[in-house]
Amino acid sequence: MTHIRLTHSPIGLLLIAALAAPGAVLAYDNKDAIQSCESRLRSDYGLIDLRESRAEQIPGDKHYRVEGKTKINGTKYPWRCEIDRRRVVDIRYHGPRPQRPIAGGSTEVRQMASGDLDVRVPGGCRAIYDHRGNLIRHYRNCGTDEMRRADHAIREHLRQNRWDDDRPGRDDRPGRDDREMPPQILPGRHGETRVLFEDDCQVIYDRSGRRTDASPNCRNHQIIKADRAMLRYQRGPRY
Repeated sequence: MTHIRLTHSPIGLLLIAALAAPGAVLAYDNKDAIQSCESRLRSDYGLIDLRESRAEQIPGDKHYRVEGKTKINGTKYPWRCEIDRRRVVDIRYHGPRPQRPIAGGSTEVRQMASGDLDVRVPGGCRAIYDHRGNLIRHYRNCGTDEMRRADHAIREHLRQNRWDDDRPGRDDRPGRDDREMPPQILPGRHGETRVLFEDDCQVIYDRSGRRTDASPNCRNHQIIKADRAMLRYQRGPRY
């Protein structure tokens, strides 16, 4: 019969201790909390130079409060983060983001079905504007330089389209814009307003006057006419 003899070597004792207390191998401390927060700051805000980070354990299961600063263009900005059960549950940063190099290529402006304008800047920035050129929202990858390019692209797009679309023959039928009857303004029950053309082109606005939809058959010059008619309708008659 074979007998297995257990030795009390240092390695054996460490192995026994690890098996008896597996949580000790997966310990989570202040350093891990800082790393978790800094990783989220880099991914969510694009922050690079993170410094003066410190963590404080507060009552709870692996509950930490982490604070630090980031340096951008020579100025330091604070950030805060909270860890609960080894997960980031809150992160706050209100400073600027580092400027990133913009990849080659041109900025694109596309009209959405709602009438809003979707601007794509090389480098991943995307911003949405209304038909008057007012910014509605932008996404995470938009820094100061990207938004400057988006604003410029919107101004140029509106300038060119308002100029071109007012010309007769824009839809390959010369003089149609001049022959068209003025559109009808049809207020709705729920605050929306419809601008209707004789060819059944229909442009819809919400109660604040923001264009929300347009029929597929609407041409560019009709949408611009509808915007102007809606603006005059909102201002009311002049005496």
